[in-house]
Amino acid sequence: GMFYECWSLSSLDLSNFDTRKVSDMAGIFADCGAEVKLGKKFGQNAEYMNEMFGGYFGPKLDLTNMDTSKAKNMNEMFAACKADIVFGDNFGSAATDMSEMFASYQGSTLDLRKWNVNNPKVAQMFYGSTVPVIFGDNWDKVTNMRDMFWGSDAEIKFGKGFGKSALYVSNMFKYYKGANLDLSNTDFGKAKDMSGMFCNAKCSIVFPKVFGSNCTDMSRMFGSYSGKDLDLTTIDVSKVRDMSWMFFRCGANIKFGENFGKSALDISHMFEQYGGTCLDLTNFDIRKVLDMRQMFYQCSELRTIYVGENWKLNEKVTNYSSYKMFGGCSKLEARCKDDKTKIFTYNDDKESNKTYACIFTNLQDGYLTDCSLRS
Repeated sequence: GMFYECWSLSSLDLSNFDTRKVSDMAGIFADCGAEVKLGKKFGQNAEYMNEMFGGYFGPKLDLTNMDTSKAKNMNEMFAACKADIVFGDNFGSAATDMSEMFASYQGSTLDLRKWNVNNPKVAQMFYGSTVPVIFGDNWDKVTNMRDMFWGSDAEIKFGKGFGKSALYVSNMFKYYKGANLDLSNTDFGKAKDMSGMFCNAKCSIVFPKVFGSNCTDMSRMFGSYSGKDLDLTTIDVSKVRDMSWMFFRCGANIKFGENFGKSALDISHMFEQYGGTCLDLTNFDIRKVLDMRQMFYQCSELRTIYVGENWKLNEKVTNYSSYKMFGGCSKLEARCKDDKTKIFTYNDDKESNKTYACIFTNLQDGYLTDCSLRS
């Protein structure tokens, strides 16, 4: 890069630079500390701006004169940058790669409302960044938002329709460390793959009115999620086929909506190592499920599982496809639907497959408690 590691420079006046023939500006100001003044249409023909301001530590970056209309590669453009940035209109309109663009960015608030984004790669775009991010209403064309906020703890304000065209949002907020995540302005109505979307996140989540309506894969969605509560009553799971590992090692109190799981074929490992003491699955509909292996495996603190009228095992479920369904649930017990004084407790010597995946009554033993007995 032309000004790479120019640590001793205090200022750079490039207002008279003619960049019309420059196609590659990768790393040009990387690890530079000078205050930069850019001329009009700076970079108007540059296709490569990757790492352009990577590690830049000047006091501020005024990019209002910058022309990014042909820039395709913006990978790591501001990674580890420490400066406050002011963007011009239509920033990033031609970009195809914005992955890790603000990874470990350390400036102040990122105001992206003037950006004009088409359909770039955004994987780990804000990885490790801690500053607030404000989006405008022009992020509705991106189809792949996988890993976008992986490892970030930034406060995020979404514009209306954010994610409207996104088909893939897997791992989007994986390891997200922020306190709150308000998705009420977002629109993920076209997303098919939400696997791992909030895996290992710690935040409280506010969902929009419609969420998940076209999703078929929610595997690992809340795996190792450590927030306190999960209200999933507004989530649409009507097309979801794969819910395997969905709440693996999750510790939250979960509230489910009606007919949860009604199209699911695979719920294996769904609650494996769940950390709570009670699961209210009254609204679950498992009639199409074929794979229930280790569904509650090693839920060592789980004491009660409530189920309702749609807890009816598919006749195709076998001992193998329900293998160790309750294995290791050492504290699990069920109250008898017909006689509350009767308790059926977990026993390692008993079958932990589908044999006892039923409501405990006077006529049959089971590890599940009828929802009518909820206190």
